Amino acid sequence: MPSDKIPQPTGDGLTPETAYFFPDPQGNHDGLPMAYAFMKSKGTEYLPKRQKVQDMADTRVLESWETEAGVFWFRYHVRRDWASDTSPDKSTRKVEDEELAQILEQVDRTTPDQPEDDHPEKHELARQLLETVPARYENHVEVLRRRLQHCVYPDNQLKEKTLSVHWARSLVEAAPYNEWNWLYLDNAVQRLEGITAAAEVLREGIRRIGPHFSLYYCLSGHLCSLGRLDEAKEAMKLAMEEDPFALASGLENKCFEPIHDFIRELAQSESNAPAVRIPQ
Repeated sequence: MPSDKIPQPTGDGLTPETAYFFPDPQGNHDGLPMAYAFMKSKGTEYLPKRQKVQDMADTRVLESWETEAGVFWFRYHVRRDWASDTSPDKSTRKVEDEELAQILEQVDRTTPDQPEDDHPEKHELARQLLETVPARYENHVEVLRRRLQHCVYPDNQLKEKTLSVHWARSLVEAAPYNEWNWLYLDNAVQRLEGITAAAEVLREGIRRIGPHFSLYYCLSGHLCSLGRLDEAKEAMKLAMEEDPFALASGLENKCFEPIHDFIRELAQSESNAPAVRIPQ
């Protein structure tokens, strides 16, 4: 972000009461990228440890950021569709229609503890329950998400794979600013059309919603599988800029083995970087 475009918050960031805040009366932007850009403009070349303290009114969150220069507090808006019922961890109580909420609650009770657990009978029961969803809720984000949870699996037939891409695309269009929805689409497209097409889905997600660790990280993995290692390295570097967790995770994942030396170099450069205090 150019220096003349760096967002300038109110507050000094030293206490919850005087937290840095990026005003947005309409509440239509995601304030997290603005917070990152502001921190980097102050000399912070790494991302801090973040801890959400509480949700606030008007789609705002309050967070404490632990850095080598001390603890700083941020208040910022999140997008309205992110703050609504589009996130994977939102409970069914956010669904206003009681009939739909009851169906989704039944579906959730059948869901395996881990997505990769092999319980075909539970997935089949969940699919049957989802078939009872009233037609008017066919494109509800929670319905789409659960259809994808129970239908995107390696043994799917072509019809189900095609439906999964349709559902995932509908989910992305309904709630584009949740990166999990782009990962659902990535998964569905990969199973139907292959890794090259899935990589383009992730690039589209980055273009539309901005930088996200998960999107860059998964894109790097796809590019490694395709043998496009220079592009994979660039994507991994961008993932690391969004979240240093990418370094350790990348070294543990065999998918990234072709660029492990590059990841180690990134990790070494991070460990040698001098501590930088943020000017007050």
